Amino acid sequence: MSKKKNNYNYKELISRTVMFLILIQASLFLFAYLWIVMERINYPFDLEWMEGGSALHVQRILDKKPLYAKPSVDFTPYIYTPLYYYLSSMVSRMIGNGYASLRIISFFSSIGCFILIFLISYRKTKSYYFSFLAPCMFAATYPLSGSWFDLARVDMLFLFLLLGSIYTYESKNPVLRSFASPLLMFLSFFAKQTAMIGAVVFSINSLILRKRYERIFFPLIFFGLLIFSTIAMNIISDGWYSYYVFKLPRYHGIVKSMIFKGFWIENIIRYLGIAFYFCMVSFLKRKTNEHEPERYFNDVSIFGGLALTSWFAMMHAGSYMNAFMPIYTVIAIYFCIGVWMAIKRFGGIITIRLFLFMAIFFQFLNLSYEKERYVPKMEDREYGEKIINVISRIRGEVYCPDHPWYLAMAGKEPQAPTMAVIDVLRSAEFRSARKDLEEEIKRAIENGKYTALLMDFPQPILPVSRFEKKYKLINNNLVLHYFEPVTGWKRKPRYLYERRSSD
Repeated sequence: MSKKKNNYNYKELISRTVMFLILIQASLFLFAYLWIVMERINYPFDLEWMEGGSALHVQRILDKKPLYAKPSVDFTPYIYTPLYYYLSSMVSRMIGNGYASLRIISFFSSIGCFILIFLISYRKTKSYYFSFLAPCMFAATYPLSGSWFDLARVDMLFLFLLLGSIYTYESKNPVLRSFASPLLMFLSFFAKQTAMIGAVVFSINSLILRKRYERIFFPLIFFGLLIFSTIAMNIISDGWYSYYVFKLPRYHGIVKSMIFKGFWIENIIRYLGIAFYFCMVSFLKRKTNEHEPERYFNDVSIFGGLALTSWFAMMHAGSYMNAFMPIYTVIAIYFCIGVWMAIKRFGGIITIRLFLFMAIFFQFLNLSYEKERYVPKMEDREYGEKIINVISRIRGEVYCPDHPWYLAMAGKEPQAPTMAVIDVLRSAEFRSARKDLEEEIKRAIENGKYTALLMDFPQPILPVSRFEKKYKLINNNLVLHYFEPVTGWKRKPRYLYERRSSD
């Protein structure tokens, strides 16, 4: 009898030791993220090639210029809703506009996401241990998400507000679940319009499961705010708001490989296979009864809404790894819930408990990464300063739409960001506006508006007649092997053209 007891105590000691080691292992992902942020939040150049365009949007607000207006060579906005830029402008008024002021919003939004992931998990498990593992799991997906958490992009604010809406949706307080939740969902939409998918899912959930008049509050408030804001923004912008936010995104083609294999197999199962399995366990093995169908279907709505948000985004051309963040968030939550449920049911058997903890260990191990690769090197900073010096020494205007904020840093007038221009050029909406933009860009280059052209590729975005006769190539590898963004499309200024004197 004592031998069996000693064997049990030995296994129990191993189980608790493994739990402690997993806690340390998981915590390292949070510390790794915080270290990366501290190392790069003040980096004064693009961590991702579209960041400079975001800073340009904020500058438009600071200069009291319209954010949504007719596309032009001088400014064309990205196809996002404006909340992130307005909040960033508030920070910029205090510390000055630039990358750091925008990244601060994203960083604090990411901290908010970690807290909300913990709170959502704790509400469902009442376990501090497993609830803490959930934000650690989300932090571990940082490289899988394109290291997007702290970038000067709209995504982290959108996700933070979306999680806030989800958390308040399940509140026992009727004011929070009926009024705060749809308000937060609208604000999430006003940061990035892909929140519309979650809004539709929770509107359906509310109409089916809520009682009496409460069932209409969520859809009524969300869609009421959506309609009101759209009308107001269209009045302010002479209709250009809807053109950018609703019409242009429709012309992003479908990526067929992301319908199934590219999304579910190559990204979800490959990296989060164990976690995804336990997510399914948390639904399939749950015992439901007449007292908790609402809680069960709320979970289905949360998981389905966030998964669909990522899936639909990734199916459209132009999407990047950041579109996976919503599904990674919900997998982190329900993975920990699934393991907690399994341990609660079978944890009395020490061998099974050890097996479950080892599954957690290997899932975290599969997400290991080298944090240094997401921090720019000293040489990157030096070459960035070289680029700014080259631009500032050029007399006259410089054409650099791929990195427009570099122009502002050098005291030059920036142009419309390349990606924003591409979205206009590939659409069939307002063909006159598209044609006017094409002609304006061509005319500005052909007529010698710019003293120099600094581009990522050998040719401008549009074909220009007699381009080689008008401009002379000065340098075709301006920054050698350095100064590439640490994430996203690896683009950097390479080609420097100078206007020929005869022109």
